[in-house]
Amino acid sequence: MSLLVVSDLVVGYAGGPSCFVGNRKITDGSVVVLTGPSGSGKSTILRTLLGTLTPLRGHIQWQGQQGWVPQQTYWEYPLPTTLGEVIAGQVQPPCPDRLAHILQILRLTDRTSQPWNASSGGERQRALLARALSAHPETLLLDEPVSQVDMPTVQLFLDALRHYHQQGGTMLVSAHQPDLIDALSSISSNCHHWHCAEGTVTND
Repeated sequence: MSLLVVSDLVVGYAGGPSCFVGNRKITDGSVVVLTGPSGSGKSTILRTLLGTLTPLRGHIQWQGQQGWVPQQTYWEYPLPTTLGEVIAGQVQPPCPDRLAHILQILRLTDRTSQPWNASSGGERQRALLARALSAHPETLLLDEPVSQVDMPTVQLFLDALRHYHQQGGTMLVSAHQPDLIDALSSISSNCHHWHCAEGTVTND
C-alpha cells in the first residue's frame, strides 16, 4: 500500500529557486533516505509534503497519520517548558505504555521534568523524536535530525528508529552524513534513496 503519492510535484518559494520532485510514492514499511547538498531543497520538500508550505505545482496524497521531527534550530521555547511537556504536546494523548517504552529506548525516563532551555541539543532532539513516536504515526518524517548532536545520541536515535520500523513504521528522513546514510539504509531491506540536487530529485 502507498502511504504517500505525489504527482508532478514542484516545491519552492514564489520568485525563488524551485525543485522538481515529480511523480513518486512511499510504500508501507519502507525507508526513504533523502540526500543532497546543503541548500538543495531537502527541508523545503519535507515541509511541503507535511503541508506547512504550498507546492508550486502538483498534488500530494497521504494515507494515515504523519509524525514530524524537525531540525533542532526550529524549536525554541521562550516560556519555561520541560522536556516532558514538549513530549506530551500531541493532539491526542499518547498511550502510556508505548510512551514509557519510547522514553526508555531514548534514555529520557528520568529527564521529563528537566527544563527545555537547560537541556542539551541531544536531549532536545530525543524529546522531539519521543513526541513524534508517541502518537505512533504510520509515516515518520525527519529533517536532518542528528546533524548537531554527539555519537551517543545518534545511536539512541537509530535504536529508536529501528524499533519503530520493526513495529511497522515507515520513514522519510533527510541526511547528508555518509555514515548516517549507511546506518539508515541498513534499517530496512526495503530502502530507497532520493537525491536532491540542481533543482531535481532523482533516484540515487
